[in-house]
Amino acid sequence: MAPPAFSRSSDEEELELQKAKKKKQSEKAPLVKKVSLEDRMADILKRHGSSMAESFAKPVEVVIPLDVPSHKADKEAESKNDAASEHAQSSSSSDSLGMESADFEVLYLIKYVQNQRFIDDQDELVKQLQHSNEQLKEQLHHLTTTNKAKSHRPSSSTTDKRRIQALEAQLKDMHVAMQKRHPDSLVNLILASKPDDVVAQLELQIQQLHDQRLEIEAQHEVKLTRFRQQHERVVQQLRQQLENRPNMDDESTESVATVRRFYLAKIKDCRKYADVAAQVPILEAAVQSLESRLSVPNTPSMLQYHALEMQIHTLTQKHAIRETELHVLLQNATQSSKMEVMQLQQRHEQAMAVKRAEIASFQAQLDEMLAELKRLHHQHP
Repeated sequence: MAPPAFSRSSDEEELELQKAKKKKQSEKAPLVKKVSLEDRMADILKRHGSSMAESFAKPVEVVIPLDVPSHKADKEAESKNDAASEHAQSSSSSDSLGMESADFEVLYLIKYVQNQRFIDDQDELVKQLQHSNEQLKEQLHHLTTTNKAKSHRPSSSTTDKRRIQALEAQLKDMHVAMQKRHPDSLVNLILASKPDDVVAQLELQIQQLHDQRLEIEAQHEVKLTRFRQQHERVVQQLRQQLENRPNMDDESTESVATVRRFYLAKIKDCRKYADVAAQVPILEAAVQSLESRLSVPNTPSMLQYHALEMQIHTLTQKHAIRETELHVLLQNATQSSKMEVMQLQQRHEQAMAVKRAEIASFQAQLDEMLAELKRLHHQHP
């Protein structure tokens, strides 16, 4: 009988995966350190400078025969000289290629350094221009606030306008200088993406509205002074008329008293009419109810009919009350049944959870037993 084949546990598989990952990491190539620009240039100059010096110091081997014994010796010497010249040409061409590549790399690095310095200088210039632009904006804001505070004095508005125009001209010059500096810079791209025309139009509209407001305020102040003068004149005229006017006679006082009594009586009559008009709809409703009662004949059969109608009304009310009570009882019964069902479900779920826990513990015990059997099988095959 062959021993039973056990499945590999998850722990052993995880250990094997970790070992494989460690092997892959150990087999990876070492990381390359970053080298700065100056170290790279120095290294290139060292390597290619030594190769260039060696190429200039290397002698060219040329065989010059002293004796010319025969035509064969001449041929051998010529072949040796050709080989030496070819070797020298190949070495010189390789050295020249190395020198050219080294010169190209050095020139490229120098050009890169120059461009980087130029970009840094331009960035500093942009920062300075932005700082000056912010200062000018702050000055403009300060001047506008002071202009608002001193708007009641029309004499200072002209000087403020001139200052604002000068500051706006300086701002325009700064924007033009920032746009002319470097055509492919990041700041120009940002400035190009900004809605300059819209901002300029809005600033012009704000300035126009500000000027209109100042003009309107000046016009209103002039009108106010005129109205005050007219009011003072009218007051003085009325005071003079009152001072020059003679005292009222007894006849005028009696006529005024009679007029006052007449109008007081009129006011009382109007109040009475208003009270009567307010009672009119109430009286009309009472008359309609009485007319409806008179339209129904007052006989014993009609009285019995009214009594039956009242009984039917009371019965319908009782029926409605009973229906509401039954509806409430039905709702209570349904809620109690739902609560019982929920309690039974909770009990069932708790029992199922206990059973699942028991099954899981039993499964874990079985896994441990299988692992122990596997270990014993490996120890005692």
